[in-house]
Amino acid sequence: MTYTVTNGYSPRSYDTILAECVEIVNKEFGASYTSQSFAGTNLWKFLYATIQGLMTVENNIAELGVKLQDYIRTQNESLIIPRSSYDGIMQIIKDELGLTSSIKVIDTVEEAGQIFLAVDVDAESEDYEDRKAQIFKILHENMGAGLFYNGTETGQVTASNGQVFNYSFDLPSETALKVKIQVRVSENSTLFVETPPQIKNKFLENFAKFYRLGFDFEPQIYLCRDRDLPFASEINVTYSTDGGAEYKTDVLEAMYDEKFTINPDDVEVEVI
Repeated sequence: MTYTVTNGYSPRSYDTILAECVEIVNKEFGASYTSQSFAGTNLWKFLYATIQGLMTVENNIAELGVKLQDYIRTQNESLIIPRSSYDGIMQIIKDELGLTSSIKVIDTVEEAGQIFLAVDVDAESEDYEDRKAQIFKILHENMGAGLFYNGTETGQVTASNGQVFNYSFDLPSETALKVKIQVRVSENSTLFVETPPQIKNKFLENFAKFYRLGFDFEPQIYLCRDRDLPFASEINVTYSTDGGAEYKTDVLEAMYDEKFTINPDDVEVEVI
C-alpha cells in the first residue's frame, strides 16, 4: 500500500499485486513469466484467491485510515474552537439541538459584556418550551455568568447553589425576497439546455444548502456555470426586498437575527 498526505492509504490494484508475485516467482524459480503468460498456470490459480484476499484487507485498511483521519479532524476542530467563543457556542447548539444560530459581533464599547443571540427554532412547535429550556441550559453551562443577554425569548436557570441566572435570545426576523434569474445559453455549447423549472429547482436547492440565519444574501453564489449550468455563458441573479418594485444585484447584508426567505412562487427564470 502507498500513502500520501492528500489521499491517505491507497490499496494496490490486482495488476500491481500480480506483477509483484510474478517478479518473486521469476526470481525464486528462475522463470521468465510475464503477467499475461503467468495467468492460467496452476500457481496463478493458487495465488488468485490470495491476491483477492490481500485486496480485501488493503481496502479495509484504507477505509479504516479514512475513518481515523475523519475522527482526528473532528476532534481537532472541537479542540481548536473554544466552547465559550461565538463559533464554539453556535457549534454546540448545532451539535446538541440541530439548530442554526447567529451571534452579533460586538464592536462598540456600549455593547461590551452583552450577548445578542438568535436561534432558528420553530416557536410554534409542540416541543418549543423544551427546546428553549435546552438553549438556556447550553448558555448556562458554556457562557460567562456575568454577561447580559438580549432577546425576546427569556428564561432562567437555577445553579447548583440556588442562584438564579437570566438568559434570553431572539427568534429570526424574516425578510422575504423575490428573485429573477436570467440565463444566456452559450453559442458554443452543444449541451442539453435545462428548462426554467429545472433551473429554479437548482437555485432553490443551493439556497437551502448554502444559506442560513445571519448570512448575507450573495445572489451570484447560488447558481454557477461550472457546478450547475454548464451550457450557460452568462447567469444573472437579481433580487427585490420591496415586493418587486426594484431589483438589485449587490450583496444584501443581514443583521445577526435576520433570515432571508424565498418562496418558490417568487422566483422567475428566463432562458435566452
